[in-house]
Amino acid sequence: MFIYEKIKQIKSSFNFQYNDNLPNLIQKIKNINLYSIFETINNLNLLELENIINCIFTSKRIFVFGVGSSSVICSELNDSLIKLGFNSYTSQDFHGQLLFLNSFNDNDLLILFSKSGRTREILEILKNGIKYKIPITLVTSNLNCGYEKYLYNKIIFRTLEQLSRYSAVSSKITQLLFVDIIFNQIMERKKQFKKLILHGTHIIKNWNKINS
Repeated sequence: MFIYEKIKQIKSSFNFQYNDNLPNLIQKIKNINLYSIFETINNLNLLELENIINCIFTSKRIFVFGVGSSSVICSELNDSLIKLGFNSYTSQDFHGQLLFLNSFNDNDLLILFSKSGRTREILEILKNGIKYKIPITLVTSNLNCGYEKYLYNKIIFRTLEQLSRYSAVSSKITQLLFVDIIFNQIMERKKQFKKLILHGTHIIKNWNKINS
């Protein structure tokens, strides 16, 4: 009886209900995000992370792609890399992305964000990446996408599936966690990167003073 009640209690702390009030909803979102962050950190493959960072440094160009909520994460990583002087690109125009890949080759890097790793868009981008021999990194929660042999790197983030899933509650947070780790580790590699960020911050502060 105790085990049954414990399982019931755990489920109630994560699953959304139609009659949830605001405090309960906030608590459940917090529980889901904390669970996903802890599970992702505890299961991170550090060697894969190091490989991705090394690829970013050695690649001529970087193309970041994702659909839905993952596209927001792509923009975050892309903007972060541009701030540090990398030739990074992303776009929400899927057809434009396909055409853009025509100019990529094995000196470049393709980073894909997808919770399932099996959307039509991801599979099509993957097919083209393989065709043009572009090194591919996949950031996903799918342990077995079925095409791992074509990937240069694969990073797994953890999520908690909700019975009533209206949005990617925890996948956005854990993907952002990956972006923060990558960005900060790159920053530690070269002192000039920190100077670039400080210089950019100084420019923005001056602009705010002028327009205040």
